[in-house]
Amino acid sequence: MRPLRVSIRIAGAVVMLLAAGFALCRGAAAQEASGNVVYCYNEALDLVQNTAPAQCNGRIIGQKEADEVKRRRLERMRGAVSRPVQEIAPGKRLTGTGSGFFVAADGRLVTNNHVVDNCAAVSILPPDLERKEARVLSVDTANDFALLAVDIVPTAVATFRVPAERGAGRKVVLIGYPKNEAIARIQPFLTPGETTSPRSPLPSFLGLQFQADVRPGNSGGPLLDESGMVLGVVTAKINTVNVAKQTGQVIREIGYATDNDILLQFLKANDVPYATAPDGPTLKEAGLLSVAKGFATRVECWK
Repeated sequence: MRPLRVSIRIAGAVVMLLAAGFALCRGAAAQEASGNVVYCYNEALDLVQNTAPAQCNGRIIGQKEADEVKRRRLERMRGAVSRPVQEIAPGKRLTGTGSGFFVAADGRLVTNNHVVDNCAAVSILPPDLERKEARVLSVDTANDFALLAVDIVPTAVATFRVPAERGAGRKVVLIGYPKNEAIARIQPFLTPGETTSPRSPLPSFLGLQFQADVRPGNSGGPLLDESGMVLGVVTAKINTVNVAKQTGQVIREIGYATDNDILLQFLKANDVPYATAPDGPTLKEAGLLSVAKGFATRVECWK
């Protein structure tokens, strides 16, 4: 069985990976084909997702109600982004957004380097706070990290799970600012997921593979366990289009995160204090989002 080239996309750049045969593609195709797909409504998040009935974490609804929920969410987002944007850099415009999270009480936070690379200015927009200009203190291009600082005291800072469990089948959530219909969110959004076993060798900085709906804007956000503790930084996703062109197979919703082992080395090298814990109580999705709102923030690029 010949090797299959699988690509992942990191902010426009494509990283080629080798998978053993066609196992990854066939597994994804089989999963899509098995069982009926329903509209699953999570009332706590006011979110509709297409999923198998057994995997629905909420209430199964019909297409008419699903369309109404999606319309209502889109109207809210349009109203939010229609407000005047406070300029950070005179003569520059907001060209891109990503995600980040506070790691220290003095206002230092982490995101992906590719979120802030080549920006004339960088700002953050935490939940329910004003936009603030941020300073780029340090970057690690090899592992795609950037350490920022801003002159505010965050509501909370992230706690890292150490040691982190890496087994497949672990429930996780992404907290970030994914775009929806090309609209950048101004409030953090929770995306549920589950860790999976990699079937291809990953670049050294991508230590965690998971299945979730990763979208533009998620980059730099935290991957959390069921206790709200950070497992890693969301960095990349499978390039579905390229894989389909190369193989004829469709692989959806596979993302990658740089795990704590590498991230905490970066923080330590930059003298950033951080909080760790071995475990914590299991929280529901609404509780996880509430906890994460204290340390999550939107990261913005001005050019």
